[in-house]
Amino acid sequence: MFSDNFYKNHFCFESSNDILEVCKPFFSEAKINYFDYCRTYNNHDFLILASDGHWVEHFFKKEFYITGTLKNSGIHLWSNHHSESMLRDAKSVANHDNGITFFEKHEDYIESYSFAAPAENVVVVDFYLTYRDHFKNFCLSFKEKTHKLIKISEKNKIKLPESMIGEIVPDACSKNLFMNSIFNDKKISRRESQCLYFMLRGKSCSEIALILKIDRRTVEVYVNKLKEKFNCQTKGQLIEKAIMLGYVNMIPESLM
Repeated sequence: MFSDNFYKNHFCFESSNDILEVCKPFFSEAKINYFDYCRTYNNHDFLILASDGHWVEHFFKKEFYITGTLKNSGIHLWSNHHSESMLRDAKSVANHDNGITFFEKHEDYIESYSFAAPAENVVVVDFYLTYRDHFKNFCLSFKEKTHKLIKISEKNKIKLPESMIGEIVPDACSKNLFMNSIFNDKKISRRESQCLYFMLRGKSCSEIALILKIDRRTVEVYVNKLKEKFNCQTKGQLIEKAIMLGYVNMIPESLM
């Protein structure tokens, strides 16, 4: 699709070192190793500024933009809008794992802000949730600090045929991250969804109680209700079945 000249000279690759310098303090603080800022315009032009130009080059060469989905809004784990092959390569080629993207719809384009962490940082999703406002503030600060680079990128937009752009998912269909529809299928309550989320991340009932500021015995009641709804006898069976059904990739909206 793209020529060798594109990979050698396009601004999205030339600017990666500058973007990395802007991101370094936040990377050190948040224990992450990747960020990109994208705009996808209504006419299918787009721009990208990323901290890792080598990964973006690999992303383009593998044409992963075809298999991904573009959300209109919300916060979405990479596992919800990228293909398994993209996730596998991000981890093996660049050590970018456990990624998350913030989407924001504007009149003429959709903005996205993506973050990822080294594969060994297995608790980073919890960090995203706990400090989500911190991440959003970084996004605002990033745009202020790089406004000149963004202006240059606007003059060097990347053009893709409509047939080569991944599906754009409307708002009504883009809330899977928050488990609303999948939880409603089993009539799982807000508190039950929260308990399940933390349980799937290795938290004990006592730890969940401290996080949610409720009694440990109350957490145990919720866990027992979850076992009934998932038709499981033990906590281990519940965790195994929830993982198999994909709940481990979801975040309850009440935690956002």
